[in-house]
Amino acid sequence: MDVHGNGLIVLFFRRDLLNTLGVFIDSNLSWKPHIEYISKKTLTPLFKTLNITKLHDLVSYQIAIFMCRYKNRLLPIVFNNFFTEVSEVHRYNTRSATKQSYYLLKVRTNYCKINIRFQAPVIWSAINEQVKTGSLSKFK
Repeated sequence: MDVHGNGLIVLFFRRDLLNTLGVFIDSNLSWKPHIEYISKKTLTPLFKTLNITKLHDLVSYQIAIFMCRYKNRLLPIVFNNFFTEVSEVHRYNTRSATKQSYYLLKVRTNYCKINIRFQAPVIWSAINEQVKTGSLSKFK
């Protein structure tokens, strides 16, 4: 709040993101939010039109294949105990235990959230149960 000599009170509100005339600017005067908005708005239809897979989707697909190989014991021995099934953590008949899910590690940082030991169970739990029960050739 700012008080001028003539008794006029002006209130200032802090905003993390401002959209003025279609331009997004954040509190650090960065163009990043605007660039992200424009790229989502223009690139997503372009990728669909050209039938191009986004990098994030491609990585998720490869992680899903990795999990299918893990479930079917088609990976090297080093990975045998890489993940823990929810049914091994507790014996309660929960939705996660019946859906062939893997235990999600507790992480505190965003860096840990991009680790395959965290991402793989998240991606695996999002896959349809009928797809999970098939073989690797049906999965692909």
